Amino acid sequence: MTNEQVIERLVQDNWVITCTTKQQVDLVLHACENAEIKWRTGDIATQFIPHESCPICIVYCKYNNYIFYDNGRYEKYYEEHGYENITNCIFDAIKKE
Repeated sequence: MTNEQVIERLVQDNWVITCTTKQQVDLVLHACENAEIKWRTGDIATQFIPHESCPICIVYCKYNNYIFYDNGRYEKYYEEHGYENITNCIFDAIKKE
C-alpha cells in the first residue's frame, strides 16, 4: 500500500487500530494527519498524543470524520458495532513505505 492508499483506507469506514507501543501511536496519528482526520475535539491528529500506557485503541468515526481513543476495554464493542479492526493492514502498509 502506498501512502495514498493508506490515506484512502483511513477515510473509508469506521475502524479501530490497536497500538501496543508509543511508536505505533505516533505512526497512526501521522497517517491520520495526512488523511486530514482530526481528534473529536477538533485538534490536529499529531497535536495531541495520548501516550498513556499501551495498548490503546485509536477509533475512527467516519460519520463525524474524527478519531478518539480508549484503553482497549471497548475494542470488542466497536467490532460488534461495525468498526473494522485494521491494525495489521495499516501497520503492514506503513512498514513497506
